[in-house]
Amino acid sequence: KQLRKKYPALLLLDCGNFTAGGQLDEHTQNIQLDMQRSEVNYQALELMQYDAVGVGPDEFNFGRDFFLKHAKKNNPAYLSANLETDKVIPYLVKDCQGVKVALIGVTGSSASQKAEGLKINRSAMVGELVARLKKEGAQAVILLSTQGETEDLKLISEVKGIDVIFVGHNPQKK
Repeated sequence: KQLRKKYPALLLLDCGNFTAGGQLDEHTQNIQLDMQRSEVNYQALELMQYDAVGVGPDEFNFGRDFFLKHAKKNNPAYLSANLETDKVIPYLVKDCQGVKVALIGVTGSSASQKAEGLKINRSAMVGELVARLKKEGAQAVILLSTQGETEDLKLISEVKGIDVIFVGHNPQKK
């Protein structure tokens, strides 16, 4: 609340992969404790009034239903342009003190291996989406991605109009 008061154009965002028990979770305990930690994370995102959260593969660590139970709430907006479900939206346009900012989520393909029946489309439609949003007046486009560095570099080299990309997944520890 203090930050929003001080910076009215503030966007509070998360790329995704915040659910406990993931590939890079250094604090994993067991499934029950990891689920409880994840519940706390979901509650924190809501209480802190995040504007948007990308959907990463780790959001499905405990199955599709666990994630969808939380995604059905309106706060925050869960974004993924390439995840086939009606519980998330592909993008969100926010007015930041007169600047139209488009936020687009892209989910890494490994999500389909974590939950039965989950379909991830190629991110090729991101280019069409960016072009459409720019045509509709978006002055800045921010991508929240959990695809991984190789796919993200490919995407930003092919798609014109992405102003900022936040990468929430790099499976290689360095």
